[in-house]
Amino acid sequence: MAESITLRAVGDMMLGSTYPDSRDMPPSDGREILSDVGPLLRSADITFGNLEGPLTEGGVTQKTGPNSYAFRTPPRYGRYFKNAGFDIVSVANNHANDFGERGRNSTVAALDRLGIE
Repeated sequence: MAESITLRAVGDMMLGSTYPDSRDMPPSDGREILSDVGPLLRSADITFGNLEGPLTEGGVTQKTGPNSYAFRTPPRYGRYFKNAGFDIVSVANNHANDFGERGRNSTVAALDRLGIE
């Protein structure tokens, strides 16, 4: 009998941004933001998503202008990805450098602490 695995993959994930201020953050500090999809995501053997922006606090962005968007999500929000069942998160996207090396390092550290590849 052939063994099978279930893979779930989702596109761009951005749970809220504190840049330029906190008006785009979800209510209740995001605690329930993935609750509706969590059961489906956790039911897979491997769950993958693309993180649309860094998990970081503070820092300065080089993105400016009326058509420039910079995203910055608090590192504590990484736990919502873990709780929803994400095993692998890609950080290779156009917002990965929104807050430079500091933002990239903070993102990798937050995901590593949670055991998310």
